[in-house]
Amino acid sequence: MKTVQNLLLIGTVILLLTSCSKDDDGPKFEAPEFSYSETTVPILFSTSGSLSAPNVNWNNAPGAFSISPSIIGLSINAQTGTLSWDRSLPPGTHQIVVTATNQAGSQDQQISLENPFHGIFTGSYVGSSGNTWFYELEFDANGGMLTREDDENDPTLGTGTYTLSQNTILANYTYDVGGSEYSLKLDLNQTTNMAELDGAWYYNFDAEESELGGTVLVTME
Repeated sequence: MKTVQNLLLIGTVILLLTSCSKDDDGPKFEAPEFSYSETTVPILFSTSGSLSAPNVNWNNAPGAFSISPSIIGLSINAQTGTLSWDRSLPPGTHQIVVTATNQAGSQDQQISLENPFHGIFTGSYVGSSGNTWFYELEFDANGGMLTREDDENDPTLGTGTYTLSQNTILANYTYDVGGSEYSLKLDLNQTTNMAELDGAWYYNFDAEESELGGTVLVTME
């Protein structure tokens, strides 16, 4: 009887050891690992684009990607990690964190999106007499600007500087010939289809309300 009991005990131990061995041989779940081809991404203002999917190892536990903070015009493919932006992405440098998460944990990677404001906006301004005239503004990424106005085929040229703060542009410029001084106060509006500057022009520098000249509307198509 004792022999039978001993055999049963030995068999039970063998089964337990075999079971543990099989468990040890199963897949091990670990936090994901991933990396993008670049972490500083230059963007041309008011254009759409994307950053290719990262190399990722989900370590036997597929998960999903996410980004923070949420930014207008920016999205991520939760399955592939591809970052995409459209024309409504605000100008400036955007520091974001991409996170890959699975059942075992997560990994973060910081990405810097460099989207400096610049470009050519074309439209019109309304003069003090109420007439509408050709108007074109060219902004560089370093705070400089050029103006072309009045006659589209033989425009009056100007040179100046600008600042952009909270979607408001303040600019001062001078005619290249004659030296007349003007200023602008314009609001930047963006959609997925275009960027627009809407506001007013002023006599002399610093956009004083007492020096208001007329309205301005120019767009970047």
